[in-house]
Amino acid sequence: MRAQFGQALRDRPSESIEDLLDRTGGEGSNFSSQSSDLRFRYAVARLFALIGWNVDWQPLDSFLRHQFQDPTSRHVFVSYNYDLVLDHAIERCTGRHLDFSGIYGFEPVGTIASDPNGDPGGAARISPLPRYGFADSSLSLFKPHGSLNWWVKIFQTGTPPDEIWHDATVVIPTTPTGEARYVLSTDTHQWVQRSDDWPFLVEPVLLTPCRAKTPTRKFLAGIREREEAAIRSADEVYVLGWSIPRTDTDQEQLIRNAISKRTTPFARVTAVNLNAGVEYFRRVQQTFGVDGESLRVCNSGFRQFVASQRP
Repeated sequence: MRAQFGQALRDRPSESIEDLLDRTGGEGSNFSSQSSDLRFRYAVARLFALIGWNVDWQPLDSFLRHQFQDPTSRHVFVSYNYDLVLDHAIERCTGRHLDFSGIYGFEPVGTIASDPNGDPGGAARISPLPRYGFADSSLSLFKPHGSLNWWVKIFQTGTPPDEIWHDATVVIPTTPTGEARYVLSTDTHQWVQRSDDWPFLVEPVLLTPCRAKTPTRKFLAGIREREEAAIRSADEVYVLGWSIPRTDTDQEQLIRNAISKRTTPFARVTAVNLNAGVEYFRRVQQTFGVDGESLRVCNSGFRQFVASQRP
């Protein structure tokens, strides 16, 4: 049956997930279609929980160690991916736990070391943010589309939008020793609990790939403000695999706005992709406002780019 199901999917015409989510989320669609955004988020969460750390780390580890060689540099990563591969790679290459109180551009309310589940009686207990005795202000990781280890409070229907907007009840799943991790539970209703309060439901913070990626909470808008400030002050930029899809027009505009406020051009912009057309690199050049001499192109993939780096 699994093979037959796979063949049925392969026989379907090719469709874009962006188009599907845009088409099925309207008010005129049926109840099942209107829940497609929620089901997409949980499908992504389950997929990466299954993959876990079964990743070829060598290229990313090599790139990060190369970047971290200069102790005077400040590094700001902007990731449009939901997964925790980059988060965990930073832990691996720095030999430190992530400073959850600041690395993401906001401060969560706490961490959970056990998985929540569909029963409020088994709600995961929220612990205070761990303080490791250091705060690495030279390293930030902004994820404007959300992350699989950000779980935010769910509000009841009819809650005033202003109350939802200002709420920043984000909990971060960690291992018992403080490393970033995925939630393995497959329940679509996840319960967590503070020591002095009733259990409440949470869900992963993911802005799905629709054309409208308007931040739904103030802390998400704050991440974009910090992202824009980083682009305004950066000396050098790496664009690693970002295809600049049409559903990321909000990010493209954010970058253009930030660059319009710069007083000097970037020293260099490095664009890394795999067999992309010339038009793609023109878009990168236009988006980041650099001339041809300041644009470095690697069109042979990330692994080949890492192999070409020199100390």
